[in-house]
Amino acid sequence: MSFFFDRRKGGFSVPGVLVALAVATACLSTAGCGAMAPILGAAGAVTSGAQYSMDRLAQKSFDKPQAEVLEACRQAMTGMQIKVSGVTTDGRELTVSGTTDEYPITVDLEPITPCLTKVTVTAGKTYFTLDRATGTAVVDRIGEILEEREKLAASSAALAEAHTVGRMAAPIAPLGQETPDTQGFRLYPEKAN
Repeated sequence: MSFFFDRRKGGFSVPGVLVALAVATACLSTAGCGAMAPILGAAGAVTSGAQYSMDRLAQKSFDKPQAEVLEACRQAMTGMQIKVSGVTTDGRELTVSGTTDEYPITVDLEPITPCLTKVTVTAGKTYFTLDRATGTAVVDRIGEILEEREKLAASSAALAEAHTVGRMAAPIAPLGQETPDTQGFRLYPEKAN
């Protein structure tokens, strides 16, 4: 007979379930989420959006330098009509402070490597009034802005390359019919008669 499952009754045993809940509660209260990983398995380990900690903070890491993420953060907060009140630093980590009509919003930008920045958003006054949805919206908007900037940079580079190649491969006008684009450029020298 299993400790958690009672075959005779066709269900879970009450003492077994209570013990499991007590162990899970003890793990969460003393060691945080990491201690629950063996119990809960790896369910939900890979997601594409913001991650959440047990204290209702929205978090995500971006593969961009801290300065680039800071500019995207300012743009995101301004676009969402969050009044940016200042940026402070502790020497390594930057903290962007802002306010809404409802509550304060704090965005922490922690450089993990020179090209990897962890963003943590806290939206609310106290632990009990933290707003995970607003934090998620800010994190997601920062990600969208960084993605838009990357696409814009790639398309600008492609356009510049196409323009350079196009200028080099421009058709040559017949003699006497030069245009400002082709004047003075000849692929083959003229033959002397």
